[in-house]
Amino acid sequence: MKKVLSVVFLSLMASMSQAQTLSPATAAVTYDLSQVALPSVPDVTLTAPNAAAYFYNTQITTGFDSVVSVSPSVGYLPAGTSISVHLTLNTTGLSALAVGSYPVLVSFVPLYANPAQANANTLSLVLTINVTNSRTYVLPSANDRTIPHIATGGVWKTRIRLVNTSNSISINSLQFYNDAGVATNYLVNGFSTQYVPAVSVPAKGVVDVVVDSVQPQTGTATVHTVQGSVPGINVTFVSTTPSFQSAIEVKPSSASGFSVAFDNTTATRRSTGVAISNALNYPQTVTLEFLDPTGVNLLPSTALPLTAVVPAGGHIIFVMDQSYTFTQGRTGVLRVTGTQPTLTGFGLVFDLAAGYFFTEPAFLN
Repeated sequence: MKKVLSVVFLSLMASMSQAQTLSPATAAVTYDLSQVALPSVPDVTLTAPNAAAYFYNTQITTGFDSVVSVSPSVGYLPAGTSISVHLTLNTTGLSALAVGSYPVLVSFVPLYANPAQANANTLSLVLTINVTNSRTYVLPSANDRTIPHIATGGVWKTRIRLVNTSNSISINSLQFYNDAGVATNYLVNGFSTQYVPAVSVPAKGVVDVVVDSVQPQTGTATVHTVQGSVPGINVTFVSTTPSFQSAIEVKPSSASGFSVAFDNTTATRRSTGVAISNALNYPQTVTLEFLDPTGVNLLPSTALPLTAVVPAGGHIIFVMDQSYTFTQGRTGVLRVTGTQPTLTGFGLVFDLAAGYFFTEPAFLN
């Protein structure tokens, strides 16, 4: 694909004698979320004064260190010499940004012993990152259902139960994916496949599909009704160690946000896992808010919003008190908010003392 690139150069004010210089002082790039290719950023030239060497370190606007990287990030310039510093944009960091314009300050801070002198001589490039989106979104149809999580192999199996409440046959296809949304083989009723073209459910009947694998793996699945009515779908997670099972009902992927209660209390030794799936044909960035039982955010208002990128057709799964340690010993609600109505998910609460688990349903925001 062609690179989407728009770079604007402006010259820095006339350099004062005996001071280091930077060029250019500003630049702008445009990144289209629908594109794979990254825009390039112009190299920055640093020049040391004729009478003194120049040591520097770099600082990037808080929250954008995962978007922009600098090489070399620390450097030494002998008196009167110049160096080209290369700026690189990161795909993961860029993809997590919403559509908009973001001024990012890339500062080159002299390593002077006197902090006041260092601050006074800091040089900065203002990099404006413009994020656009020309994607053509394909939303799930009324005949599509997304199973947000399947767990197979080791101690786990997943049973998909299709219940046809109508008076005529329901024929459905099943497609299986890994965590990243890539079509992947599983053992489906004992046969290795990534796609089942036709599962026929008799009128007012029921069919079970058992999903397993040789090695432990997780992922998602989709059910598409090709004839008849969409069946009810119940997914059961079966564990052999401990010997226990719990189920979720699969609902249409028509929500852009949902909430799940969590319990990570150390007194009862509980720990909550969360699965978030995305039925969109593009990755979707979601915001994660962790609230206490009274609805108060567990993070201070000054903290940056927590986000995560859910792959197209895939999911993310995490154990909450391990991935977000500030939830340890706490109970409350996780609010998941995206931009497209293609999200599904649920919670899985493990009672570590009693040795069992149960599912926690998601409620639409």
